[in-house]
Amino acid sequence: MFASLECRVTSVDLCPEQIGLDVSVATALGYDLECVEADMLDLSTLHGRDFDLVYQAVSSCYIPDVHRLYTEVAKVLRPKGCYMAEHWSPAHMQLSDDRPWTGRGYELVIPYVSGYGWVSRQSTVDGQSAECIHYLHTHTALIGGLCDAGFSIRHFAERKAHGQPDGPRIEEHVQTFAPAFLSLYAQKISTA
Repeated sequence: MFASLECRVTSVDLCPEQIGLDVSVATALGYDLECVEADMLDLSTLHGRDFDLVYQAVSSCYIPDVHRLYTEVAKVLRPKGCYMAEHWSPAHMQLSDDRPWTGRGYELVIPYVSGYGWVSRQSTVDGQSAECIHYLHTHTALIGGLCDAGFSIRHFAERKAHGQPDGPRIEEHVQTFAPAFLSLYAQKISTA
């Protein structure tokens, strides 16, 4: 997306297969894209690069320590650089997998503890079963943690997920009670 706007883009992912896909798509579309295989909790290969913007799609649910993530992002942004991040809403993550309607609401079954992890079972595109560890992060960790890491929050919003034909469907009724995502726009505080 950013490459199509003529921005110089560096894509970071832990998965070599995803990096390969990024490279092949960028090449097919004629975009120059730098791809780096790295863990978002260790961006040391990018330290000192002073990026203008870091955009993070929903992914903090795969790591136990969101504060460490924010600290790493701060290390690669220039002073007054911008950070756009999306996270699963803690309330949405606390819902039971089968989401039964009680007649009054939906049951929360995951403890509201930052870094709490559990195994989530999901179906893959080819119908196979896959397991993934998800981590819940509290509002204090997600929002307050940005401030602790040297950011000022410029905008905050909750938003619903929209179903995709090839992706997971998130029930509209459930999101009336617990929107799926939090969107945060922050700016690194300039240091002297």
